Amino acid sequence: MRVLILSHRDVVAALPPRACAESMAAVLAARARGETYMPLRSIMAAPGAAGFMGLMPSWRGEQPDHGAMFALKAICVIPDNPARGLDAHQGTVTLFDGEAGPAGTELAAAASAEDAVRGADVVVAATNASEPVLQRGWLKPGAHVNAVGASTPRAKEIDTATVAASALFCDSRESVLAEAGEFRLAVTEGLIGGEEHIRAELGEVLAGTAAGRRDDGELTLFRSLGIAVEDLAAAETAVAAARAQGLGSEVEL
Repeated sequence: MRVLILSHRDVVAALPPRACAESMAAVLAARARGETYMPLRSIMAAPGAAGFMGLMPSWRGEQPDHGAMFALKAICVIPDNPARGLDAHQGTVTLFDGEAGPAGTELAAAASAEDAVRGADVVVAATNASEPVLQRGWLKPGAHVNAVGASTPRAKEIDTATVAASALFCDSRESVLAEAGEFRLAVTEGLIGGEEHIRAELGEVLAGTAAGRRDDGELTLFRSLGIAVEDLAAAETAVAAARAQGLGSEVEL
């Protein structure tokens, strides 16, 4: 069995931002059409461990230009790693051909936050914060927020006022209800009712089955917990480009 191994440098070369964005749009729309399958990710937090491990399996059925695929993201989050000069997230994405088996493995501004955010059209929060680093009062009317960090129920990177004031979109309702600390706290505080506060999954908007922004002054929030089919799509795109460009190393397992 031959497997293509892609280093971080290989992935950066094979998966430019536009190609990655296009693959995300396609797989999220496929998910909204019921063409993918994935369970809620499994988290193992061992007593006394320095961090935790997450396992995220997924499957996407055959598409007009791609065969069926399985993928598994396995990642360890070690909060103390940045002090060692290492990324807190350490892991791999293994891509499997949906019919035959393995296809490849992908290895994984401003004086203050307020100064960076005020007046911005788009704000991205991607942190390991346990307490909010983004406040509702800093956001102008019509701003859009991508909150993609703080991926456990105990973590929070945006305040509950932002959750309550926003038209909320997500990659997975199930993930938001189970894992989004700010959302769960906003429910507890009585600021929002619960699942009905989620306007739509992003894939539903992309597939044309749900509406997006309603007016230019609306504050919108995309709360992403990261879902396994996104890893599958990114890995599939990277592996295909890497094979075309002769990147990576093939090994016999």
